Amino acid sequence: MLKSFLHLLGQMLSFLMGFALLIMVLGILAFGIGFGIASNFDTETLEPSPYNFVLGDESSSNFLLKINVEGVILGSSPQSYDLQWFSEEGIAYGYDIQDIFIEASKDSTIKGILLYLQTPGGTIFGSRAIFDGIKMYREKTGNPVVAYVQGMSASGGVMAMIGANEIYADHGSLVGSIGVIGDTLTYFNKPTAIDGGLLGGGITTKDGIEQTIVFAGKGKDLGNPFRRPTKEELKRLQDDIDHEYDLFVKHVAENREMDSKVIREQMGAHIFDNESAKKFGLINGTLNYRESVKRLAELAQIQTDDYQLIQTADKSHSLLSSLLGVLKPKPAPLKVSSLKSQFCNKFSHLPLAYYGNPTKICSH
Repeated sequence: MLKSFLHLLGQMLSFLMGFALLIMVLGILAFGIGFGIASNFDTETLEPSPYNFVLGDESSSNFLLKINVEGVILGSSPQSYDLQWFSEEGIAYGYDIQDIFIEASKDSTIKGILLYLQTPGGTIFGSRAIFDGIKMYREKTGNPVVAYVQGMSASGGVMAMIGANEIYADHGSLVGSIGVIGDTLTYFNKPTAIDGGLLGGGITTKDGIEQTIVFAGKGKDLGNPFRRPTKEELKRLQDDIDHEYDLFVKHVAENREMDSKVIREQMGAHIFDNESAKKFGLINGTLNYRESVKRLAELAQIQTDDYQLIQTADKSHSLLSSLLGVLKPKPAPLKVSSLKSQFCNKFSHLPLAYYGNPTKICSH
């Protein structure tokens, strides 16, 4: 009897809490409608600005837009799950950044763009997407783009930023690594044990480890750790990487007016300090953050004290959406470890314009 009473009491309390929440939501809606009527339906003042102030003169009508490229460069942001576990360095989505350039090209109040970079590079397609966004913006608007490196812009970062009018690096930065890296193939030569195991479970055998892969198509099982790749397979992989490298060298040489022979024979895939990077022509010089913004203002032909630097505002849910979200059942949590292994397995086989060991990208 007591158990039934407590159950009924719990149901009543849940109903009353839901009813109170509904009344509060309706009150907020009524207030919004009333405010709209009182302001003659002027909804423009209610819409939040798509930009946040960063520095400069907040009263200035000369807007300079800051676009950030921070972390490993990928393609498009996933729609179904978050990849923030992917790297401690963060992630920059090339096509999302390109979309910002597209929207900025439609806004006549923006006089120029500061491309802020802290990146070791990443995918070729994501890096080229940023470059294409820069070129599109410059051609459509005639406005300047200044790339500013704070710390590092390597490989795919170089591929992206060389579309800018000028490139500056802050003191003590590193720029370069014009190269492409492909598959990392592992071969177990007569193993009798694998510490941790192929699947993390630990494998120890008396007569070695056997693995059978059923496949169709010549070379389909390339990457099988229990057989060596053939000379033909290695040549094909090398040819693919060489082709991507040729395109990378040509891309840099044309956009920075450099000699491709110098890139191949003198620079290689090394990374350089500011002085060496300027000597080779990768950057225009050394400037700090505020000096780079002022240089952008000069190129935009506005006074260096009459601008405000802005950046895109973070997307956030409205109060009403948040309140209504309380009433919605929460979806089951995604199995991040499974998603991570699937994604990183695909990523590890892509040709990368990346500085460092790509096998460590997904190891965090």
